[in-house]
Amino acid sequence: MADKLEQVAIRMVEQPPLYSNEPMNNPDVAIRVMNEFLSQMDRELFCIVNLQADLTPINMNIVSVGSLNEALINPREIFKSAILSNAHSMMLIHNHPSGNLTPSTSDIQTTARMQELGELMGISLVDHIITGRNGNYYSFRDKGEFPDSRVRFSTRVEDIDLTKGMVTEATAPYEEVTDTKEKGDVRDIPTVQTATIPLPVQGKDMDSIMQSLESGVEELFTSNRYQEFLKTMAKFHNYSFNNTMLIAMQRPDATLVTSYKNWQSMGRQVMKGEKGITIIAPAPYKKMKEKEVLDENQRPIMGTDGKPKTEQVEVTVPHFKAVTVFDIAQTSGEPIQTLAPELLTAAVQDFDSFMQAIQKISPVPIRFDEIDGNANGYYHNADKEIVIKKGLSESQTLKTAIHETVHAKLHDKEIMESLGVEKDRLTKEVEAESVAYCVCSSFDLDTSDYSFPYIAGWSSSREMKEMKASMDVIRKTAGEMIDQLTEELEIILEEKQKTELHEKYGILVDALEAAGYRYDYRESEPGHIVLAPDGTHEIAGYLQFESWGDIQNWLEDTITEGTDISERVDRAMYPFKYDYTLEEEMFRGNGDRYAIYHVDEDTPGKQHLFMNMAMVKEDGITIDAANYKCVYSGRLHENEKLDDLYAMFNDNPPADYKAHSMSVSDVIITNRGGDMQAYYVDRFGFAELPDFAAQREKILDIVPEIENVDYENDLTCISFYAAECAEFPVMGEVHYDLTLPEALEAYEKIPSERMHGLKCVGFDLKDGSDYEGMQSLMIEGKIQKEFLNSIPGFRENSYVQNAISRVEKYLEERHPNVENPLESNKKVDNEKNISEEKNEKELNIQMKPIPKKKRGEMSL
Repeated sequence: MADKLEQVAIRMVEQPPLYSNEPMNNPDVAIRVMNEFLSQMDRELFCIVNLQADLTPINMNIVSVGSLNEALINPREIFKSAILSNAHSMMLIHNHPSGNLTPSTSDIQTTARMQELGELMGISLVDHIITGRNGNYYSFRDKGEFPDSRVRFSTRVEDIDLTKGMVTEATAPYEEVTDTKEKGDVRDIPTVQTATIPLPVQGKDMDSIMQSLESGVEELFTSNRYQEFLKTMAKFHNYSFNNTMLIAMQRPDATLVTSYKNWQSMGRQVMKGEKGITIIAPAPYKKMKEKEVLDENQRPIMGTDGKPKTEQVEVTVPHFKAVTVFDIAQTSGEPIQTLAPELLTAAVQDFDSFMQAIQKISPVPIRFDEIDGNANGYYHNADKEIVIKKGLSESQTLKTAIHETVHAKLHDKEIMESLGVEKDRLTKEVEAESVAYCVCSSFDLDTSDYSFPYIAGWSSSREMKEMKASMDVIRKTAGEMIDQLTEELEIILEEKQKTELHEKYGILVDALEAAGYRYDYRESEPGHIVLAPDGTHEIAGYLQFESWGDIQNWLEDTITEGTDISERVDRAMYPFKYDYTLEEEMFRGNGDRYAIYHVDEDTPGKQHLFMNMAMVKEDGITIDAANYKCVYSGRLHENEKLDDLYAMFNDNPPADYKAHSMSVSDVIITNRGGDMQAYYVDRFGFAELPDFAAQREKILDIVPEIENVDYENDLTCISFYAAECAEFPVMGEVHYDLTLPEALEAYEKIPSERMHGLKCVGFDLKDGSDYEGMQSLMIEGKIQKEFLNSIPGFRENSYVQNAISRVEKYLEERHPNVENPLESNKKVDNEKNISEEKNEKELNIQMKPIPKKKRGEMSL
C-alpha cells in the first residue's frame, strides 16, 4: 500500500467579510474600509481587494507581510486569490508605515506589471493605493499615473515572466530615480530622465510597429502624455509624425538621435547596455514589371496581333523597414558642436527682443489694447490684426502672441477658404495651443500653466486619419515658427551687440577727453582709437599711394570689405561663425592675406634666431617651417608691400599684436590673388623662401582645393535631388541625379502643402569618403549650414561647401512663388507700434529678463 495514490480536493473557506456593501469606485471608499486595519500595522502589508462587476468587494486577502520598508510579492499569489474568488476586478492596497506616500520605482513597476497580467487574464486592475497614517493615501489612478487599460504592453504570454518576484518599498522616491531598468522586466524600461513611463514598441516587423503606433496614439490623447509628446515634437519637428510618435513613446527625453554607425563617424560610441529607439526608414526595392509601350502622345502602340505592345521595365517599389537609432545621451566620446549659438538664450530671456522676433514672423500687425472678459488676446479676421491685452506679465504676453500668431497663420478665413479647408473651433484651439506649447518648450519659456483638458474629448469624435492630419499640421507649423524665430533672434542679437559695442566706445571717448588725452579717431577702423602725442595726428597705417585714384580705391576696398580690425572684433564676438583660424583662411584663399612667423625657441630653429640670410647659408642651416609659429595674420590691402608690413609691425603694431617687433629671421607669407609667397626678413630687405609656404600648409594639414572642378555639371562626385519628404526622400515625389540648378527648379515645383513631410533639396555625395550618401541641404527654404558644418567630413569637403555657397546665393536672390495674402494687409508697422506703446507706458510691463525655467528631466 506504499504506492497508494491519495485523492485530494480544494474547497473554498469563507473568511471574515469586509463590512461594506458600497462599490469601491473611488479611493475614499477603499480607505474608509481598509484604513483602520492597515494604519495599525508597524510593517508593510500588501493586500488585494477582490471586486464584483459592480465594484462591490467580495473579500480582502493579505498577499504578503514584509518588514519596515518592503514587502515581497509574487503575481501568482495575487491572482490565485482573485481567481478563487471569481473576481471581476481587483484593487491593490499596501501601507507605508513611515507615512511617506511617495511611490517608489518598484511600486510603479509593480502596478504596471499587474495591469498587464490582469488584462491577459481578464481581471482588470481598478487602482493601486498606498496608505499612511491618519487616513492619508496615494492613488495611482487619481494622480494620473495609472496605466490606461486599453494599452497592451505585451500580447504574448512568453514575454511575461510569471515567476518573477517583485518588491514594493517605501524608500527612494520616484522623482530621484534615474535608472529604472531591471533584469527580467517585461517592458525593459530604458534609462530616461522623465517621470513618464516609456511605451514599448513590440517587434521589429512593420505590422507590430504600426499596432504599437495605434496604441500609442490612443494613449496620447487619453492621458497626460500629450504634453510630453509636444515637447518631443518641438525637438524633432523635421521628422514625420509617425517617427516623432515612436521617439516620444520609447524615449521622451531624447534630444538628438542617429544610427550606431553615424555616431561612430562623429567620434562617439554607444554605451554598453543601451537599448535603441525603433523608428521607420524607407527600404525601397526594384522589380521588373510588364508595361504597355506608349507613343509620343501617350497612347498604346499596337502589335501585329492587334494587342498593345508591352515591355519589361524596372520599377522602384516603396517599402519601409524598422531601424534602430540612439540618443546622444546614450553615447560618449567627442563633443558635438552646438548647432545654435549659446548667446541665443540671452535674446530669448530679453522680452523686447523676443517680442520683436514674434512681430517679424507674424503675418499681421500686433498691437496692445484693453480687452473685456477673460481673453488675453485675439486674432481679428476682418481687420487682419492681433490684439493682446494690456497689463499681462511678460511671459503671458509672449505666449499669447505666439498663440494668436498661429491662428493668423493657420485659421485665417481667406486662407482656409482658398485651401478648401474647414475646421471647427475646438480643432483650431487644439492646433494653436499645441503649436504654442511646442514653440515655448523649444525656447525654454515657462509652460507650467499649459493644460489640455479638452484633448480627450476632441480626439474621441475623430478618425485616426483626421487626428494624424492635425498632428502633422502642428508639427510642420511649429517647426517653421521655431526656425523663423531662431533666425530673427540671431539677427536681433547681432544688431544689439553692435549697438552695445558702439555705446561702450562712446563711453571710452568721453573718458579720454575727461582725462585730458589727445586721440586720433579713425573712421576707417571702427572702434580703434590711437593715443597720439600732443599736437600730432597719424595717418592710419603706413599707406603709400602714387595717385588720388589709388587712395579712392583703398577707401572703397576698406568700406566694402571691412578692415582687419572689424574682422577681429567680429571673431571675438561671434567665434561660432568661423570654422578656420586667420592663418588657415590665408591658405584657403579667402581674400588677400598675410601671416607673420617667429622662430619657435623650443625647436632647433633657435640656433638661427636673429641671424641674417648670409650667416644662415654660411652655417649650412635649412629654414624649416616646423621651427616657426604663426604670431599674427591679417588682410593684405591692395597697395600694401613688404616694407609697409615691416614698418607697421615695428613702429605702429596692431593693438592685438603681442609679440616682439619684426626682426631678422622672422618670416612673412603673403597670398595675393592665390599667389602664395614666403619671405625671410633679412638685415636689408627680404629673401625668398620657395618651400616655406608648402611646408606650413602641410603642417596645417590643409588639403589643396581640386583645380578646374566643374561644380555646375560634374555629377561624378556629387549629385543633387529634390524631394517632397526631407526625412524619407523616397516617400512621395522625388527627383534624383540632378545638377544643383535642376534640383532647385524641381524643388520650386513641389507644392508645400503636401502631407508627406517638409520638402527639401539634398545632395548625394559619391567621393569615396566615409561620408558618402544622401543628406539634406535645404529644408523648406532653410539651409542646413550649421548642421553640415558641425560634421568634419562635410565642413572640409569642397563639393559640399560649394553647394552651400550656391544655395545661400539662391536664397538671397529668389522670390517666393506665392505671396502670403496677409502680408499685404499689414496696416501698421510693428516696430513703430511697439515703440509708441512703450513710450506711452501703456504696456504697464516691467521690461526685465524672463527667468529661465529649469528643464529638469526634459533638458535638451
